[in-house]
Amino acid sequence: MTKYYLLLDESGDFIQDIDGKEVPSIVGGLLFSPEKGLTLTKIGEIFERLCNNHGIDSRHFHSTDLPKVLFSRFTLDLLSDLKENGATYVVFENVERINIVNATTTYINILSEGLIQLFQTLSTIEESVEFEIIAARRMEQVNDENGKSYLRRITVEEYQLRLEEKLAIGLARRNLASSIHNWKWSFSLGSARNDDHLKVADTICHAYFRQKKKFTPDQQVMLLHLLEEGHLYTLFDHESSISIKRLLSNGMLGMALFEWVVAERFSNRVDQSRFQENEFLDLILTRLQKLPRHSLKAELQVFLTTLQSLNHVERNFTKAEETLKKVTIALIPNMKERGIAAHSFYLDSYLSLFTTATHQGHIKLAEEQISNIQQVLPELGKKWESYDYVIDFMLREAVHDLNKYDFERVIENMTKLEEFITQMLSILPIAGEIPYFQQDDLYSDLLGKTLGNRLQAYFMKAVNSSTSIEDYEHAIRDSGLALEQFKEEHHAHRQFQYRAQIECNRGNLESSYEYLCRSYSLPSTTSYAEFLRTILEQPKSSFLFGLMHFTRLMAASSEVHQHADDMYKAIISTDVLKHPTMTSEESFHPMQIIHWKIASYLSKSASYSAAQTYYQKAIAICNDDPECLTLRSIGLGIACEQASFLLTGGTRVQKEAKHALKLAIRLYEQFMEEAIPSSMRDYFERWKQEITMLERYTDNEKSRVLYSLSTKIPY
Repeated sequence: MTKYYLLLDESGDFIQDIDGKEVPSIVGGLLFSPEKGLTLTKIGEIFERLCNNHGIDSRHFHSTDLPKVLFSRFTLDLLSDLKENGATYVVFENVERINIVNATTTYINILSEGLIQLFQTLSTIEESVEFEIIAARRMEQVNDENGKSYLRRITVEEYQLRLEEKLAIGLARRNLASSIHNWKWSFSLGSARNDDHLKVADTICHAYFRQKKKFTPDQQVMLLHLLEEGHLYTLFDHESSISIKRLLSNGMLGMALFEWVVAERFSNRVDQSRFQENEFLDLILTRLQKLPRHSLKAELQVFLTTLQSLNHVERNFTKAEETLKKVTIALIPNMKERGIAAHSFYLDSYLSLFTTATHQGHIKLAEEQISNIQQVLPELGKKWESYDYVIDFMLREAVHDLNKYDFERVIENMTKLEEFITQMLSILPIAGEIPYFQQDDLYSDLLGKTLGNRLQAYFMKAVNSSTSIEDYEHAIRDSGLALEQFKEEHHAHRQFQYRAQIECNRGNLESSYEYLCRSYSLPSTTSYAEFLRTILEQPKSSFLFGLMHFTRLMAASSEVHQHADDMYKAIISTDVLKHPTMTSEESFHPMQIIHWKIASYLSKSASYSAAQTYYQKAIAICNDDPECLTLRSIGLGIACEQASFLLTGGTRVQKEAKHALKLAIRLYEQFMEEAIPSSMRDYFERWKQEITMLERYTDNEKSRVLYSLSTKIPY
């Protein structure tokens, strides 16, 4: 992976761009790779030397303060010298005078669009690229509660958050979701008043912005010659009415629909109605109505693929839910009213939102989508080619049933589905030969997923079952059969992680680690630190699930195996908990499991105080959204375990133990007051007697009961 530094500043006024009276604003600066010999220190030395040569005070340098004759000569010398040392120049030009909400949002939109184009350019010559972006600090004008305006600094975290979202949407637009794994970036801020390397970025921006005012015609030719061999990008507006109109005029209805759906992310509340209500939706739907059937299908597929690509890149279920709700609540009803027959599109949309709901453990939202799907399926179910929709729905419904703790229903339905698929496969040889159909080497991802769902039901059922030995045996059998069906690496890796969890639950800790390593194509001899360094390089989802299984194994090992301490040391030494996802404010599965299992390990090591931060974070994640009942159910087990360990800690944590016990009881009582599914109620109703009896027990007895309850959570 080639690493580049990108030093950025800006010139112009993004707010005044809308007036059209000034030159369009730009974001720009310097791009270089240390591999070619140029460094931040060397850039500073070149800048200082040329300032001295031209009699400029480098300490108080700002390009706008220099007379044009001096500035132009200095700039041409500086850019020539830097170019000879391996630098290239970058300019992102706001040629369409994009203006979204405010100057800061507009700046970030321009920066993100420019970065994607720069990534694309460099990826034609580099397999993978890493940017360390250092931008000049900016101020933002805001109003206090009394309406008085003042300037505040924009934090790195704000830039990071906004850039991540804008980059995700930009990648989705260009169908570049897979490229995200080869493009890495970090972002930091500096001062264009104090940092020499950012003074250089300031010089580049001001020179390009004021080229006609501060450079003679001959000097302009020299300047553009230096700049044009770099990366100059003209950016087009994607987040406004201009973009939607442009797409409509080009007949790109699917992309126009995508821009309409995501437009609210870029608009203030006043502007949102412009996108959400009559004008553009009516216009898009009118155009869709006029399309022939095959074109309608193609445009809707473009829209849904782009939207799913965005959700895949972001891996943010809250945002995915918001966007998909706009499709199912605002778009689809309007399509139906206009008589647009697009049953496959409706079903795909409902299935996407259903999947998002199951990922969050959002029971109510999932049930609503089941109702929507059941209205559409009968129409599609008449057609043989739609059988995969029926199977897909059954597979996703099984995940929903797992979330509801209805393990027996999953086992029953997946057994029926297994029989259906295997019988279908078995009759193919006698149905007649079809050219190119490899009947002798046939496999089925659908069968593999069916077995994967059933094995989860078995090992989750086993934690609270009188037949746990048999349940684990069934899970292991299904694990082996599922692996026979999967030929794609990512499917097999998921099955290895299921197997790692099964072996961990059974106490086969070395076998569990072996399967966990296999899920990342690593040998079983891989050190703990090397394993963690490997998952740090993975996409967000793969990183989180790898860390979840690692910490679960660490917590389980701490009871019987000395390796737990080594695993924890590896977590600390690799800074894995400083990964941006772990330090973010996001709250979703499996982050709560990671925090829980670290807390478990620390508690088992009698580090009660250190454990509390992790317990509190885990419980907070579980209770972040009252509608996510599955997460809340997991939180019950975490709260019980926290109280259990504190109750064994003696007088030094007596106060904390009392508080934790009250919290566990309160969370349980609140949960049981909810309108939860009957299977979930039956599962947790068994806890009631034990919790009611707690007040009669000694602290040690309470601890044993609470710990036993915590082990009934199958996650």
